[in-house]
Amino acid sequence: CHSVVSMFLSYGYGYIPPDPNCAVGPAHVINATNGVIQWRPKNNPQDTREFEQPLALFFGLVGSPTEFVFTSDPKVIYDQYAGRFVLVLMGGFVDPMPWLVAVSKTSNPNDGWWRHTIPRNVVIGGVTYYGDYPGLAVDDEAVYLTANMFSGTPTYYGPYLWIIPKTPAYNGPDGALFQLSYDLRALGMGTTTTQPAHMFG
Repeated sequence: CHSVVSMFLSYGYGYIPPDPNCAVGPAHVINATNGVIQWRPKNNPQDTREFEQPLALFFGLVGSPTEFVFTSDPKVIYDQYAGRFVLVLMGGFVDPMPWLVAVSKTSNPNDGWWRHTIPRNVVIGGVTYYGDYPGLAVDDEAVYLTANMFSGTPTYYGPYLWIIPKTPAYNGPDGALFQLSYDLRALGMGTTTTQPAHMFG
């Protein structure tokens, strides 16, 4: 809790609530809020941060002083199958902001990250809907991303699913990712805030 509060106070982006999320790997803990990402060694009595940065800079979203870079709803997990951290959020300058996806190159987040984008807007029945509040999970084959879909009215449509194969997401290069997508409402599955199951074993 102390690290999340310090992240929020240090950057003062005005995100209330900050929507904190964290993941634990073999040797590191990663914390993410709506505005900031940081990590630290797992067994560290001094609680020393190895890295801390606004998410906008982490994803290279650098605008002019008059441009507000929005980042929101981060989810971060550790993929024990591949030994990688996976981070998903939405962010950018203006809509339609994409999903931003980052994958650590090893189990050590200091060894670098691949950074990708996925379109967050989907046209269903001639109406454009946007994903909100992502869910995130992995199994041994893919990364699974869910979201609630809203139109600009805003009108709630239902849940949606993106399936991201781990190759090339885990091997680079940076850029747009291939993904499969499914309208869960049309398939008669899920209601609101459907979450994918994070697999083990």
